[in-house]
Amino acid sequence: MNYIDFIIFIGFCKTIVVLRNKIQFAQIMNKLHREPFLPDPKRGGKIEEKLIKKCVWITTVQTSIYWLCGGCSVLGTILYSLFERLTHSDYHYWQLPYGPLTFVNMTYSPNFEIVWCYQCVSFCLVAVTYTSIDSLVAAILAHTCYQFKILQNCVRSYGKTDHETKKVENTTDSSSGLQATLKRIVDYHTAIFDVIEEMEAIFNKLLLTQFTGTLCYLCICAYQATEVIDAARLLRHLLEAVCIILQVLLICYWGEQLYSESEKVGFAAYESHFIGTKFSFQKSIAFIIRRSQNPAQLTAGKFAVVGFLTFAWILRTSYSAFFMLRQVKMKQ
Repeated sequence: MNYIDFIIFIGFCKTIVVLRNKIQFAQIMNKLHREPFLPDPKRGGKIEEKLIKKCVWITTVQTSIYWLCGGCSVLGTILYSLFERLTHSDYHYWQLPYGPLTFVNMTYSPNFEIVWCYQCVSFCLVAVTYTSIDSLVAAILAHTCYQFKILQNCVRSYGKTDHETKKVENTTDSSSGLQATLKRIVDYHTAIFDVIEEMEAIFNKLLLTQFTGTLCYLCICAYQATEVIDAARLLRHLLEAVCIILQVLLICYWGEQLYSESEKVGFAAYESHFIGTKFSFQKSIAFIIRRSQNPAQLTAGKFAVVGFLTFAWILRTSYSAFFMLRQVKMKQ
């Protein structure tokens, strides 16, 4: 199995995992588009809508950049092989985009063109599958992180928003209003963690497949890059390595943000206006702080926490494996 077959195999595994959990994926996305995850001016003011818009903008930009990198990698490889075919009549100069097929005689037309079209279509589909799944997971993680940001704002400003609500509704019972506001905060906090638990159940196998595949592919890609003399092929390997690193970086970045933002909820609760309130109210604040001491996190296969440490470990292990392959090759 060469590295091209390995890419197809990993893409196939990721697709199977997503298809088996497609209903759960849909349920999570539907939840994030319903209350209490929708912007609520009565809960946190107008800043909630601004945070959601910022999250949408960030996910749009990161998805566009990721698709652009993947598209340049695939398109550049295809155009280079097409250029070699059009400019040389000698089949020795012909190059397929992603390696030869040994069971097909490609020294004459139309065999070469048929296999060329097959590889172009198949790898475009693989690229779309890769980028779509990664962008979907990263977008869900990003929206969940921003739910924690909204919750922090809500906890810090609950006294102010509750005062504005009472002014509009001409009410004077501050204790009941504060208690109702805090109940919404606690329910919101619990709802976010419920979504994260569902995400963990769905994503842990997918992330394990992705991280394992990335580790192996980076090693193989680096090894292939050191074996080629052609500058165009070297550039192709570099672009592929950038894309594969970018996909893991996106997931690990938002995994790290998820941990950090969920932890900040406890600090926001401590900074809130709870002095002088009823004991039951202070008890609820203490519950929020205690819950935030166990921050939300996702894992890859239940044993590797998704974050920058895991990202660094993948890069370090890939380099170690690559160095070992080089040593074995040199001894031969």
